[in-house]
Amino acid sequence: MNQSTQKPLRALYHRTDFYGANIEGGVFTLINGFAGGALTLGHHVAIASSGVMKPITGVPLYQLPYSSWLRNLPEVLHLPYNHQVVRAIEPIIQ
Repeated sequence: MNQSTQKPLRALYHRTDFYGANIEGGVFTLINGFAGGALTLGHHVAIASSGVMKPITGVPLYQLPYSSWLRNLPEVLHLPYNHQVVRAIEPIIQ
């Protein structure tokens, strides 16, 4: 299929792990590289993340934060966070 006749994709990059105060580094470069490449190809991209990050211009960021009172027990955070994400991610996808 010719690229000029393809319908643009709508992609959501969902990062679920708890990463605390980090907002730069390898994984963030990977996410923004994916988003930038998709934008360059004419696709629509959004990011949903458990923490703050610096997305590239033109990419919306939806922050779905972990509960602040459980930050010292990061493994425990996954169960309630996963439940929260199931409820929160559907409207973002829509």
